[in-house]
Amino acid sequence: MGGAGHRPDPDAPLDLAMLRDRYRHEEQALAVLEHATDPRPPTRDHVLALVPIWHDDRTVLIGDAAHPVGAGQGASMAIEDAIVLAQRLATDPVPAALAAYDEARRPRVNRMLKAGADNRARKKAANPVRRRLTDTVMSFGLKHFYDKATGWLYNYDVGELPVTA
Repeated sequence: MGGAGHRPDPDAPLDLAMLRDRYRHEEQALAVLEHATDPRPPTRDHVLALVPIWHDDRTVLIGDAAHPVGAGQGASMAIEDAIVLAQRLATDPVPAALAAYDEARRPRVNRMLKAGADNRARKKAANPVRRRLTDTVMSFGLKHFYDKATGWLYNYDVGELPVTA
């Protein structure tokens, strides 16, 4: 764990004995720790594994439960998911609506996943000189190219919520 400014080594295993002791009065936490196979400390750039199946015929996952994008867009993606799901449920039977929601959302979510992965890769690869150069170039780039480069993200129109009688 450590003090302020300490960054855990993402490859160092966690001290499970210490965690079990710390959460000894928390039944659910202890159950999770009991089944942990290779726990690692969280890091700022940690991203949860992809969830390949978002729905079956009766249930559906939305937001970070379905697609933890790890790019600071979790809440907005969850809201978009909810609107698309409501749109589909207003016009289709449940199984078809859930499949249509999945089909409608995957391209945008996949683009967000790629953007997040690209950003994390650039941060990891940058040495101090490259980071300084990137910061300098970014100040120019943000003024001239940011709106165009991020329009797909910020100018996206998911449509209206369905209106019921």
